[in-house]
Amino acid sequence: MHTAPRPDSDALAAQRAQARKRLNRAWFAFLMAGVASMAAMFWALQSQWESDQLKGWFLVTALALFYELRIFKQALPLMRLPDEEALADRIDGGVALTLAAGLGYALLAGLLMVPQPAGALGWLATALTLAALFADAWAEKRVREGDALVGGGHLAREFRALGALVITVVGIHYGKLPSWLLAVGFMEYLILFTASWMARQGAKVSAVGIRTRTIFLLNYLAVAGASMAPIFHPDVAAVISVMTGAVYGLMALRDWLKLSGAGREKAS
Repeated sequence: MHTAPRPDSDALAAQRAQARKRLNRAWFAFLMAGVASMAAMFWALQSQWESDQLKGWFLVTALALFYELRIFKQALPLMRLPDEEALADRIDGGVALTLAAGLGYALLAGLLMVPQPAGALGWLATALTLAALFADAWAEKRVREGDALVGGGHLAREFRALGALVITVVGIHYGKLPSWLLAVGFMEYLILFTASWMARQGAKVSAVGIRTRTIFLLNYLAVAGASMAPIFHPDVAAVISVMTGAVYGLMALRDWLKLSGAGREKAS
């Protein structure tokens, strides 16, 4: 027999619909911020690069921004507190910081297609990296304090994985990091893909180790970003980045082995 929906469920559906409209505005604002940042960076650096290089920079930056917009859109239905069903009607400070970090990572991605600028602009990659990581670390602090939205945590993990890969590859491109650190840059994505596969298999994905690993990851990325500054000799940059990258890589490998082991137990 068909039963009418309960009034409280109708109210919840109406609340979620209204909140989703406001969250969509936040998504659009992030899009506009990305477009404005790309335009400002293009205007500032167009004299540094040739036409083909600028096209490559624009394409890669736009692709990175599109990827982040897609991830943000997927996270919108999760913008709620852990113990609540109602959607938040706006993003919180932690999500705003994560978006700022993601914007920095997207702008960094385009630098893969161009040589390091000369003069003071040679510090651009370092400045973008440290600014993005500052926002990322501040957002992570809010997560540790337990007042973060569920969607914000999802967004932070996805953006941080992109940042780890982009910063590592830009450092290799600038000749400051050894190429084998690319494996370290991929570790967060490996863990995300494994966790996603486990969830599809019905396994419970544990959050143990994420916060500690994140601290070491941000430390490695800060060192890698600082080492891209023109004042660092490539040999010095490689040594300090390898030291911090190896520590993070071992922790990430440990966490991945735990995840994959749990997945095999579930499958059996």
